[in-house]
Amino acid sequence: MNSSRPVTNSRWPTILTQPCRSRLSKLFAASIFAAALPLGMTGCGTGTSTGTGEGNLTISLTDAPGDFSVYAVDVTSISLTKPNGVEVETLPLTTTVDFSQYVDMTEFVSAGTVPSGEYTKGSMTLDFTSATIQVEDPDGNPATVGQFVDTDGGPVTTMKIGITLDNKNALTIAPGIPSHLSIDFDLKASNSVDFTDPDNPVLTIDPVLLAEVNIERDKPHRVRGPLKSVDTDASSYRVILRPFLHKQSNDTRFGELDVITDSETVFDIDGASYVGSEGITAMAALSRLSATRAIGNFKMHPRRFMATQVLAGSSVEGGDQDVVRGTVIARNDDTLTIQGATLIRTDGSFSFNSKITVLIADSTQVKKQLSTTEHHINAISIGQRIAMFGTMTDLTEESMVLDATNGTARLLLTAVRGNVAEQVDPGTPELAVDLHSINRRRVSLFDFSGTGVHAANDADAAYYQIDTGTLDFSQFTVGTPMLARGFITPFGTAPKDFKAQTLVNFQALPANLVVIWRPAAVDAFESIDNTGLILDLSDSDKFHHLSQGGMQTDLTTLAGPIEIKPDSSTDGAYVITEHSVGRVVHDRFEAFAEDLQHRLNNEKTTRKVHAHGEYDAGTQEFVSSRIWVELR
Repeated sequence: MNSSRPVTNSRWPTILTQPCRSRLSKLFAASIFAAALPLGMTGCGTGTSTGTGEGNLTISLTDAPGDFSVYAVDVTSISLTKPNGVEVETLPLTTTVDFSQYVDMTEFVSAGTVPSGEYTKGSMTLDFTSATIQVEDPDGNPATVGQFVDTDGGPVTTMKIGITLDNKNALTIAPGIPSHLSIDFDLKASNSVDFTDPDNPVLTIDPVLLAEVNIERDKPHRVRGPLKSVDTDASSYRVILRPFLHKQSNDTRFGELDVITDSETVFDIDGASYVGSEGITAMAALSRLSATRAIGNFKMHPRRFMATQVLAGSSVEGGDQDVVRGTVIARNDDTLTIQGATLIRTDGSFSFNSKITVLIADSTQVKKQLSTTEHHINAISIGQRIAMFGTMTDLTEESMVLDATNGTARLLLTAVRGNVAEQVDPGTPELAVDLHSINRRRVSLFDFSGTGVHAANDADAAYYQIDTGTLDFSQFTVGTPMLARGFITPFGTAPKDFKAQTLVNFQALPANLVVIWRPAAVDAFESIDNTGLILDLSDSDKFHHLSQGGMQTDLTTLAGPIEIKPDSSTDGAYVITEHSVGRVVHDRFEAFAEDLQHRLNNEKTTRKVHAHGEYDAGTQEFVSSRIWVELR
């Protein structure tokens, strides 16, 4: 019996489909969070509804990791659609987003009132006409991409990606009922760059997408915009949302959001530091429409945004000083090289740059995220993510210089990813890691000279020493992929190289397995039966990886093939799509395997396999209830 029907489960991702007639690759580098908020959310929302009442919808954007220094495109539309065809536009203005900056951060985009009801489809439109995309070439050097094509080689300008949500994964908007829809785009798996002509690289976009309902993201959230009001009794303030790099104004089209603070919230207001109630009192003394930026956590039950740090007034980027934000890749005495830099000018203009030189001195004020303590410039070391306030003295594209000798350096939480290199004594608060990346930048870009007490103690990417303090790392064994968030050890003081505030074991996180064949392969499977799939990677020469929490594992480097097995503990959605034909969704793996084998027997070829589920590195088994096979 073939039980073919659209099936989804709110615990697992919905496979996103592409309209058959579109030759444009569909790209979505976003995560959307939707909820009915009890806390003052007003603003955008259009369309009509056949239901009654309205609910509040917030939208935020994030991204999955890749090798792009800059991936800045214009988002022109984000819409939701009901089964009866009623469409609601949720983005009031075209917004430029550098998605490469949002791997470890989620930003609130809009908060508006939309008609209540069930939404089963959606779309997001991106405009690449003025895109700024910089990628690392084979030698690790930044290269600007000027040509964008789809998998058929056709030029790409505007892209509209469709989102399909069926049955249990429909997004429900109603007063008092929080909902949460997350859509992730794997930047690395979805993009490939051809450097055949080194002076004119070509980007091919082939999206790998997931949608999940009602999950909480383990990422910091950011809220930006001018101050509207302060409620000291409730330890909260309301902000008029102005996301990303939109200029500060009292334009409420993006909506408004309440920011909740508590006794541990750290404030930096007009260059002065506060904690807790002193901070919210100082906020109340600010003039209306003062610039604000908050970083914190999105909480459910009850629904709220809790700030861990608040910046306001001249402490916000884009105030009375120029600001360079990025990662330190080299330091020569008091000269820093910042990679993947965003430049924000005092007039509100901005630009994306591969590298900017920053000058510092003992007179540079140094602050650290989540701290009120003043630091010396030696706190700035290689790998540190940073925001530098100062004055641009050279705007030449190839040699930009920011003078921060009388400015401010703000040290930001930094993310290092790698595999545990050595089983250390549990009594010693240290992990040794074979680094994969720092703030998503490959380690080959970093010059660790000067980081150690002596040259022999300079940081070693193959044996990067992480001070774990009191954090529990007993779950980490040799080879375990992991993420640490914290701060780089001050310059000239290693070992250790990094002070961790949080540790994440990727093996405890859901994994994505993606294999792409270009051209589509005749023999993509070693075996197909009712117990699972085994892939043949011999003809997949560009992408064959497993991703967990931002770590990429090349499947060809493993001791043997991974077996993809169905998850019998939950309803499945096993999807087969054919170019210009459509898709079939099976809820039973047995029917899926039979259908897939039948099509392959009829001379269909395989272009992509994408699975989402749980991966056991010990047994090399990948258990999934969401498998997508694209045939040609």
